[in-house]
Amino acid sequence: MSAADRAEALVQRYRSRGRDADLEAATAIVQVALRSRPDPLTRAALLRQRAACRQERGELSQARADYEKALALLPQADPLRPVILTELGTVLQDRFDLTHRWADIDRAVALGQQAVTADPDEPMHWVNLGTARHTRHQNGGDDSDDLDEALHCWDRAFALLPESSPFRAAFHDRLTIGHLERGDLETAIEHGRHAVALQTTAVHASNLAAALLERWEGGGDRADVDEAIAVFRSTISGRVRAPDLLAYYAETLVSRYQMYGDVADLNDAAGALNRVRRRPASVRSATGRVLMMRYLAGGARADLDRSIREARAALGSTFDGDVTDSSRTARLSSVLFLRFRRSGRRADLDEAIAAMDAPATDAQVRQLADYHAERWAHDGDPADLTAADDLTRSAGGEQESGPMVAAGLASSLHDAFVTAGRVDDLTESVARHRAALAATDPRSPAYPAMLNNLAMALSEDDPDEAIAVHEQALAAVGPDSPDRPGLISALADAVTSIDPQRAVTLGREAVAALPSGSPERAQILAGLAVALRWQGDLEEAATTYRRALRAMGRNRTARALVRHDYAETLEALGQTAAAGRAFRAAAAEADTPVARLDVSAGWGAWALRAGRWRQAATALSSAAAAHWQVLGAQQSRPHRERWLPRRSAIATGEAYAWMRTGAAARAVAALDGGRALNLSEQLEAGRTADRLRVAGHGDLADRYERATRRFTSLAPVRLRSGAPPWLPRPAGDGLRTAKEHQT
Repeated sequence: MSAADRAEALVQRYRSRGRDADLEAATAIVQVALRSRPDPLTRAALLRQRAACRQERGELSQARADYEKALALLPQADPLRPVILTELGTVLQDRFDLTHRWADIDRAVALGQQAVTADPDEPMHWVNLGTARHTRHQNGGDDSDDLDEALHCWDRAFALLPESSPFRAAFHDRLTIGHLERGDLETAIEHGRHAVALQTTAVHASNLAAALLERWEGGGDRADVDEAIAVFRSTISGRVRAPDLLAYYAETLVSRYQMYGDVADLNDAAGALNRVRRRPASVRSATGRVLMMRYLAGGARADLDRSIREARAALGSTFDGDVTDSSRTARLSSVLFLRFRRSGRRADLDEAIAAMDAPATDAQVRQLADYHAERWAHDGDPADLTAADDLTRSAGGEQESGPMVAAGLASSLHDAFVTAGRVDDLTESVARHRAALAATDPRSPAYPAMLNNLAMALSEDDPDEAIAVHEQALAAVGPDSPDRPGLISALADAVTSIDPQRAVTLGREAVAALPSGSPERAQILAGLAVALRWQGDLEEAATTYRRALRAMGRNRTARALVRHDYAETLEALGQTAAAGRAFRAAAAEADTPVARLDVSAGWGAWALRAGRWRQAATALSSAAAAHWQVLGAQQSRPHRERWLPRRSAIATGEAYAWMRTGAAARAVAALDGGRALNLSEQLEAGRTADRLRVAGHGDLADRYERATRRFTSLAPVRLRSGAPPWLPRPAGDGLRTAKEHQT
C-alpha cells in the first residue's frame, strides 16, 4: 500500500471515529513521503491527502494551496483530477461559510461543473456541485436557477448510486431539503420517508418532520402533524438526549396542543425537554414556555413559578446583541404578568412592563399594550390607556395579520369605547372579534378567551347573543383553567337582569374559585354585588360592594362606577346620608367622559329625590358637560342620536334643581340648552335626508331615516335596562371597563 493510500485510510477512519491520533498519523506519513521527492503524480496524490488533513483541522487556506499545487501537477486527462476539483470546491465552500466571500462560492460552483464534465458518472461530483449551488441559493446569490440546478445535480447523483449504497439515505435526505425549500412538499415528504426508512437519524427525522409540518400548516390535515410526532418518537430512544432533536420534538408537540388543546402534548413536551443535559438557554426558554402553557390549562402554581425560574435562567444566559434576547425577555414578561393576574403582586406587573421597554416585533408591541391596559384597569392612569391604544394601533397594520392580531385590536377598541363612548369603536371591535374567531380553530386554547371578549363587546347592544357567547366560552374552558373564575363571573353579569338567582349562584362560584390575592377579586365581587341587588338581597349586596372596594386598585373610573352602585344600594336601604357621601365620592373619582356622565347623572337623580337641590344642580351640570364630550367623540349622526335621549332627562332635572335654588337664569339656560341640542340635531338630521333627495338619492334618504330611527330606539349605551322597581337604575357594569381575558 502506498503512502498516499495509507494516509487516505487514516483520514477516513478519523472521519468515522473522530480520533485525533489518526489525523496526526496521516499527516506524518504524508510529510515523510513528500521529503523523498516523489514523481509528479505521486506528489499530487500526497498533496491531496495533506490538503484533506488540513481541511479537517480548519486550515482552509493551506488546504486550498495544497489542492491547487496538486492540480498543477496532473495532466488534464488524469482520473484523479476531477476528484481534486471536487475536493477543492468543498474547501472553498467551507471558507465561504466562514467569510462569505462570493469569489469562493462562485469558484466552487465552477470547479464542480468542471468535475462533472470530466467524470459525469461519479455521484460525488454531482452531489458537491449541487451543494455548492444550493449554498449560493441560500445566501441570496444572483443566479435564480441555483435551487433548480442543485436539485437536478442531486437527482443525477441519486440515479448513479447503486441500490446497495449506504449513502442512499443521505441522498434522499438532501433531496428532502431541496424540495422543501422549493415548496414541492409531496416530493419532499416522499424522499424524507425513504430516508427515515433506510436510516433513522436525528437529521433525517427532523427534515421529514419539517416537510410534514409545513404541509400541515398549509392544509390543516391533522394526520401530518401526527405523523411528524410519530417520526420523532421512533427516533428518540430512551437514551437519546440530542438537544436540537428533543427541542424540535417539544416544539411540535406544543404546536399540536395550540391547535387541538390536548394537555397530554404539553406533558410530553415538558418530559422531552427535561431529558436534555446541561440545559442550554434555548432549552430553558422552551421549558418555560411549555410550563406557562400548562399553567394556563391546569392552573398549577408550581408550573407558573418554575416557568419564571426557567425564563430568568434563559435570559441570564444571553449576551448583548443576541437575537434571541427580545423573545426571551417577552417570555419572562408573559409569565410575570400571569403571576400578577393570579396573586396581584404589583411588582410582577411593573417588572413585566419594564422588561419590555424595547419590543422588537409587532407581537411584542401588542403584548406590551396588554400590560399597559391591565395597569390602567388597576390604577386608572390615563397614560397607561393611551399607551395601550397607541401600541395596539401601531402593531395592527397591514404588515402582519392573523386572528391574534385582530383579537388584540378588537379588545383595545372596546376599551376605547368604554372610555370615550365612540360607537364606531364598538362596531369595529365586534367586527374584528368575529373575524378573529372565524379564523381560529375552536379547539385552540385561546378560543374561550376570544369568545369572552366578543361577548363583552356584544353586551353593549345585543344581550341575548352576548349570553349565548358567554355560555360557549365557559363550556370551552377546562375545569382547572385560571381563566375559569373570570368567565363564570362574566356570564353571571350577562344574566343578572334576566335571572338574578342564577347570577348570584354563578357569582358565588366565581369568588370561591379565585386564588387568594387575585386582582380579579374586586371585579368579580362587584359583579356579585350587582346580582345580589337584583335579587333583592340589599344588605349582602352592600357588604359585597364594600369588600370589592377594599380589594380594588387605584383605577379612579372603576372605583367610581362601583362606588356609585354601592351608593344606590345604600339609598335603597334607607341610609340617605351614607348614600350621599358615597355618591359625592364616586363623582369625584370619575375621570373619563362616559363614567362622568353615568356617575354624575346618578348622583343628580339621587339629590333630586333627596331634595338636595344644590348638589343636584352641580351633579347634573357635570353630567351635561360630560354628555357634550361623548357627543363630540361620535363621527356619524346616527351615533350622536343614539346618545341624545340622555340629554333631555339631564336638562330637565338640572333646570328643576336650579329653579329650586332660586337660580332662574341658570335653570332657563339648562333647559334651553337641552332643547336647543335636540332641535338642532333633529333639524340637521332632516336636512341630511333632504339633501340626499335633492341630489336624486331618495332611496338613500329613506335608508338614512330608517337607520336614524333604529339608532334612536336603542337603549342608551352602557346602561342596563329594566332595573327592578325597588332600586334606582344601576349606573354601569361595575369594573367591566377593561379586557378581562386578553388573548
